[in-house]
Amino acid sequence: FVACESWLGAKPGHVRPVGFALYMVVNQLGIALGQLGVDSSSRGFTTALILSAAIYAGAILFVPRRNEAVASAVNKTRPRVRIASPRVLAPAVASGVFVGAVLNTGPLFVANAGHSHVAGSFIASVVLAGLLLQLPVARLSGPYGSGRLIQWTALALVCVGVTAALMPPHSTLSLHIVGTAMGAFGFLLYPLAACGGLAEAQPHERQATSGQLLLAFGAGATCAPSLVIVFGSSPRGLPLVVALAGLIAWSSAVDLASRSVQRARP
Repeated sequence: FVACESWLGAKPGHVRPVGFALYMVVNQLGIALGQLGVDSSSRGFTTALILSAAIYAGAILFVPRRNEAVASAVNKTRPRVRIASPRVLAPAVASGVFVGAVLNTGPLFVANAGHSHVAGSFIASVVLAGLLLQLPVARLSGPYGSGRLIQWTALALVCVGVTAALMPPHSTLSLHIVGTAMGAFGFLLYPLAACGGLAEAQPHERQATSGQLLLAFGAGATCAPSLVIVFGSSPRGLPLVVALAGLIAWSSAVDLASRSVQRARP
């Protein structure tokens, strides 16, 4: 992930958003195919593990080789790498909270609604819905910027979470509608954060910035199940944590937008 994202961060500004969108599409399809592989047979886990290992091994063939002459010249002086700003890391944390809450406690959310038999299709609807808006939003990042798009996406996620908490879904149709809405907006947070953060980073900082974003994502995903427990094991727990994730990302995006306005003033 660090290698792919830092490589995407080095692309020109008009290519980077679409590249991140395609990166997320491949990632989401991989998650869905992995779930299908596990469920496809009694030995699904072993089959999925072998398939994943084969894909990783095949991907190594496409990794470009480094020019050692250039690498030795660059490695003589190592500039100091700065810590990414909180307004870049906060959406990554929010994305981790969202993904960790949905993927880890989504089946519990469905079971509390009385439809445990559709837990798998609920998770599938969340994951596959993450593909819906990737490319359209990527094309909007040029005229509007990642900060403003994070603000709109996070606000939509807050609305979805609060609505689902106030009116918990009880039918299978309403569960899948809620899951689709969560996935469509929730999986936009990380690519927008990474695209904006890597655009600000210097060339020698991109790998470290990508690593910091992934650490922030992992921290949010680790805390997510505990947050769901804190908010309660009722059907309102997961939607409230989803709304919290949107609120975290929205607050950082509002701060970023206000700073941009202040810099634009004479």
